[in-house]
Amino acid sequence: MSIRSLPLRHMAKAVNRRQVGEEGDPEALLPDQMRLYSYYKPSLVAGSYTIEAEQNVVANVKKDNGSVVTQSLRVTNVRATPDAKKIALQEFQVVVPRFTLDPALINSYYPPDGHQDEGRILPHLVIDDPHYPWEIDAGVTTNMSGPIDGQPALDPITGEPMKDPDTGKDEVKYRSIVPWVALMVFDSDDLRLSAGDITNLCIPGAPDASQQNANGIFKMQVSDYFTKLPHSSRVNFEAGVTEVLDEAKEDDSLMDAIFPSKALFRSLFGDLESHKYLAHVRHINTVGFPDAGVEEEGLYSIVISSRTGRLDVKQPTTQICHLLSMENFDSTLAGAWLNDDTGKGSDRVGLISLFSWTYTVLPPDPVNFVDTMRNLVTSQQMFRADQQALDTLDKAITGSSADSVKTQASKLLATRLRLGYTLARWRTETGEETTAFNRGPLAPQPVRHPPVDDLPDCSNTSKEYQILDPGTGLMDLSYSSAWQLGKLLAISDTVFSAALMRFRSIVYSKGSNQTRSEINGVVPASSLIAKAQTAMASIQSKSIGNTGDPSRFMPLPHRTVAPSVKDSKVFPIFRANIMKEVIAQSNAGDTTFNEFNENLPNNNDWVIIHNWLSDKLFLGDIPPQFLVPEPSFIPQEGLRYFYIDDFWLDCLIDGALSVANHLDHEDDHVRRDIKNVFNNYLRTVVNDTIKPQIPCYGFILRSKLVETLPDLRITVTWKTDDPDDHKREDVCRWTKYDKQTIVCLLDRQPQELEAITLAQPPHQQRFSLGYGIVASEELLEVHLRTLYTKGAPGKEGDPPDKWIWPPLEGPDTATDTTKTWLNWDTRCINTTIMARDVNAALQFNKKDQAYTDTMPNSCELGLELNDPSYFFKVIPPQDSDPDVPPRDRQIYVNDPTETKKDTKTTSLLRMIPEVASPPMLAPQFDAPHARLVSSAIRFKAPHQATRIQALPRSLPPPPRTLVPRVGAAEYQSRFDIKVFPDYHLPPTDPHDDGYDAFGYCPTNNVYYYDLIFSVRKSAAYSDSSYILREIVIDIPTTGLDPSGKDPDKEALLDQNYDGPGVRMLSNQRFIPFLYYTDTSLSIRLVPRRAADNANVPINNHETDELGFRLAEANIAPVKPGQMISIQGNDPKHPEFKNKNQKRGLAKVTMTEKYFDSQRGMQPVETDYFVVKWATTDANADGSTR
Repeated sequence: MSIRSLPLRHMAKAVNRRQVGEEGDPEALLPDQMRLYSYYKPSLVAGSYTIEAEQNVVANVKKDNGSVVTQSLRVTNVRATPDAKKIALQEFQVVVPRFTLDPALINSYYPPDGHQDEGRILPHLVIDDPHYPWEIDAGVTTNMSGPIDGQPALDPITGEPMKDPDTGKDEVKYRSIVPWVALMVFDSDDLRLSAGDITNLCIPGAPDASQQNANGIFKMQVSDYFTKLPHSSRVNFEAGVTEVLDEAKEDDSLMDAIFPSKALFRSLFGDLESHKYLAHVRHINTVGFPDAGVEEEGLYSIVISSRTGRLDVKQPTTQICHLLSMENFDSTLAGAWLNDDTGKGSDRVGLISLFSWTYTVLPPDPVNFVDTMRNLVTSQQMFRADQQALDTLDKAITGSSADSVKTQASKLLATRLRLGYTLARWRTETGEETTAFNRGPLAPQPVRHPPVDDLPDCSNTSKEYQILDPGTGLMDLSYSSAWQLGKLLAISDTVFSAALMRFRSIVYSKGSNQTRSEINGVVPASSLIAKAQTAMASIQSKSIGNTGDPSRFMPLPHRTVAPSVKDSKVFPIFRANIMKEVIAQSNAGDTTFNEFNENLPNNNDWVIIHNWLSDKLFLGDIPPQFLVPEPSFIPQEGLRYFYIDDFWLDCLIDGALSVANHLDHEDDHVRRDIKNVFNNYLRTVVNDTIKPQIPCYGFILRSKLVETLPDLRITVTWKTDDPDDHKREDVCRWTKYDKQTIVCLLDRQPQELEAITLAQPPHQQRFSLGYGIVASEELLEVHLRTLYTKGAPGKEGDPPDKWIWPPLEGPDTATDTTKTWLNWDTRCINTTIMARDVNAALQFNKKDQAYTDTMPNSCELGLELNDPSYFFKVIPPQDSDPDVPPRDRQIYVNDPTETKKDTKTTSLLRMIPEVASPPMLAPQFDAPHARLVSSAIRFKAPHQATRIQALPRSLPPPPRTLVPRVGAAEYQSRFDIKVFPDYHLPPTDPHDDGYDAFGYCPTNNVYYYDLIFSVRKSAAYSDSSYILREIVIDIPTTGLDPSGKDPDKEALLDQNYDGPGVRMLSNQRFIPFLYYTDTSLSIRLVPRRAADNANVPINNHETDELGFRLAEANIAPVKPGQMISIQGNDPKHPEFKNKNQKRGLAKVTMTEKYFDSQRGMQPVETDYFVVKWATTDANADGSTR
């Protein structure tokens, strides 16, 4: 079943109504309605049947003389015997499993396994197959097979008897059939066998008497039941169909059997025909049932036990329920079948158990549905840590010193907990373990979308979505983990990843080909075909002498092949063609694809991608540990409301779409265009009905009631005057994540919510004998409800409380009549007596309302045995602002080519402030990241970097030695820096005779390589008293000298660096921040501290090593270069030993900033020169790097 089945089904109906009108099925059930049947007999019950087939073919044949002769042919299935005219009968059998019940057919049963309830409760079983209780004839004696209880059929309008159209006689309507199954309750002692019983019964493979099954069942082969048990200790199948018995004696499949005493068997099943009142079928409208399927109606057969649990218990007592086969019970109880003629048999009888379970009977007045629901209401809250725990934390903070570090930390922790966060273990890239904040897509308050306006929309590593909390110094990994999860889900879904790769490939290929054709002046085939007629006419004209005036031959112009599609002049054309191709491939014909297009999709792979993305917006296939990162957020009995963080899902989708981007990994335009066309689908009205519904709010219900009532009905009502809102499905999705947890997703805000109603489903309500029972006094108090055959309360559109049928007028006390309804010795209902008495009590006839059915039946008795149907309504705060702006859900897209380049700098690690805790369900909350510090440094994402044009920059001429520059005379540099490729050894320091021959960065390598920045504290200053604030390394880029003619302004990197970023080599006590200036790429090394302006002393080992790695550095070419001296042997040119060579020198500046309490910040600058060489390094195997 589709994750989006509810809104899709609702939209399909809206489209159908628009196309064919409002016609509907007059027999269809409305929500909260049900239709009851006293039986639902299949067309053919189990047994053997024959078919007699005969076909007569008649044809009119016209002869040559014009006359017409009729010819006929009789076709039959003829036996190969001398009697060729005899018709062969085709034999077949209808087979029904007689000895087992497929567990998949069981919808529910009450009380469920391990559940506790009162003794007056009548257990019942709900089966998904409406035919099951009547698929086999219960017996062979009178009234045990076929329909019974016939009465004249009356016309519903005139009230006159109806005639059978075939016979002309009065038509008879039969009201009952005895089912072949019965549900029965047993005490544990009823089914416990002694060692002697086991021996006398000859039970094959029976365990020791002390190790019997808790349900009292014994497993055996079907053949063993019929061949090894004494015939007086099993059911008399000999009285039934012979073929059934013969097949059973050879059946080696397993079955369950129980062995109550024969006396108990006779007392429990003395009135077999009365079981016709204990099975019926309910045809109900399933709208509002979690995971109800695509159909809106369901047919369920219900079997009710005729025996209650123990009524005189003072402490909890175990009861056993068995669904028994009643087939041939009539023949078994009649005559002398159960008599033991040998004197060696047992007083036990083996009955076939199709299904069994246990429950616990409690003393009167236990916790029930109403009490449980009330407890849920009192404990409801937003989706986060328990409110009592937060209140306790607030009291502890209030009672402590406001200035203490512990108090401040507690405040920060309490703020995060109120925002729905939890603490998680985080392993950094370098392997260290630390703590980080984490949150899934469910939040206790609305979250701003996007959290920051200039967030990147495409990432290849998810680092852009990591957030640093300055108050705690901990990282927030919520969006980063969402991105990683999206990529993992996409990779693990081979169908989606393969479709995405094919889609990307065809889009990129066609877009590239179209771009090359345009820039090379290739005329499209369509244009050539269109001009063919004109060209042929011109040739024909010239062939007859119309050559025109003579002209000089003109040589063809000199043409060159156009540059790559990534060239700065070509790129805009390529970008437009990519977008055009994505739109074309994602459409259905010329319109935006949706599930209801008249045209087929242009690309079937887009259907897979579209459905996958849509399902993720409905939280489809997201693992529960991401939805609920902290189990305590959902207690065992709790109701929790949440908002959906749209940007969390956007990050997940971006991670998924990052798969298969091998063709455009630098700037993934196809990924962004996929988001754009999907956004177009989200904002498009489908077939003039409504826009796609996308959830934004919801709740989680976790309770044992969900397990007890698996089809718990959920109804959501909205308060709105917008007529378009009535076109929308009330609920986007509800599903069960386990037996006790339901998740409901809604597409509107809580301000628009009128109420959430949880109600017992019609087929899963309890059945009970009376309102109260006093076993010691044999008093039975029964409250009957009024039933109607005319004028029943409630109409379409009414809420559940308008459908309530009132109690039957009269005293609600125990009477002598009700005493006869129960056999107080066996605890079995005197079903026949009770059914007749109830039917007589229900009769009334008024002008507008009446109940005139005089035939007792199982539907009538089932309704009266039903406990009251309770419903539970949750009403949100009424002071909420009803004016809610319309929601326009869009996947986040931030295309840098469509916006002005941001000159501000942005940090790789974003910072969030402390946010106050909001009240529950308040609509005006700020998002967790809505108020960011204005001074936050902004990181330029890979797709935001310029790739073609260089910017003018300036830099002073480089000195030839390390030169520290100080801000105060007494402050000196305490750190040394070296820069080299990751596959080189650190270079030696330059001397008067030149630079290290191996200390260079090649500029002509085929692939990018990482640059190592080795920053180490000088050994001579390990005990320095300096207080370090930060270290800044400025790396010159090509914007320094656009002309490339000044040797003193040599760049180390191209201006458009878009690599994975920077990370520390080993010291995770510092955080690297990467940002741009006009002339350099700068990296700040900042201590990892909670304070905004953190300082660290350098007189310990925490600052010995501060090295970092700049990944995939795009080294700038040597331009213009200068002659420098190389010391030692040149590895490639030994003839140049100690000679000047043309290289490039790029100056890297390291600024150490120390804090002085008296003089403030004291900077110390050091220049380091990196040698560049226009060469290509080789790997150990000789291949080029």
